[in-house]
Amino acid sequence: MRLSRVYANRGDFALATANAQRAVAIDGKNAEAYTCLGYAYLKARNLAQAKEAFQNSVRLSASDWFSQFWLGQLLLEQQDAQEAYPHLLRASKLNPRMPNVYILLYSDLLMLGRRKDALAELDDFLVGEILGWFRLGRIGRLLCHIDPFQHHGISRQGSVGLPVRL
Repeated sequence: MRLSRVYANRGDFALATANAQRAVAIDGKNAEAYTCLGYAYLKARNLAQAKEAFQNSVRLSASDWFSQFWLGQLLLEQQDAQEAYPHLLRASKLNPRMPNVYILLYSDLLMLGRRKDALAELDDFLVGEILGWFRLGRIGRLLCHIDPFQHHGISRQGSVGLPVRL
């Protein structure tokens, strides 16, 4: 099954999809097989099929953060912030150290008009993960319309990945 992800990352969507479809055919109750199939479809931009595969994966295993994340991202791309929210929130709880989840959760909450909640989620990530080293250069650039550092009383120099003493 993981071979399917390798093929998808290489751009060989036909092999990725065929490999994942074989895994699903062998065991239709295997959440990881559906995750691989969804990922292959997503990389090939077959969004309807990707959504269905990720929904099957989430239905079979609610503890798979990867499927929760990708389903949330897919729904967010389709401007369905309301449906994306529970998947992104679940992914953030299952894998609290993944910055990409928080970026999408933050974006989702902004789309829903919940700016305070968006900032609170960003706060949770900042406090929980990045007190010593600020690996926020990428996140800071994406969230340039707010100043997450000012909220914490921290100098902007921390946003370039330099160690900051608190």
